[in-house]
Amino acid sequence: MLTDFPDSLIPEHDAARVRTLHQYQIVNTTPELVFDNYTSWAAQLFGTPIALISLVDADYVWFKSRTGGPDITGLARDESIGGVLPNINSALVPKKTKGKGAEASSSQDY
Repeated sequence: MLTDFPDSLIPEHDAARVRTLHQYQIVNTTPELVFDNYTSWAAQLFGTPIALISLVDADYVWFKSRTGGPDITGLARDESIGGVLPNINSALVPKKTKGKGAEASSSQDY
């Protein structure tokens, strides 16, 4: 369980990360089969109804690929867990996603 919150949810290196992201010219582009194959495979492998490949821009989280879930292209960064994930240096895996006792764990001690 995360008990020590960072001073900011935006990492110190965020401007450099966003510049690098834009160099790849992949933000807000059309779906590509190779990415869709990865999300489909991930959903099957982990037995989840939803899998995403998200690109976190300065103010928006773009869904480059989506398997399951609502038909949307992304969310405002402050409305998405994807906006916080650049601060986490390990995998975040939900233990339980529905009902009482839902929580998440990671490879670090949160």
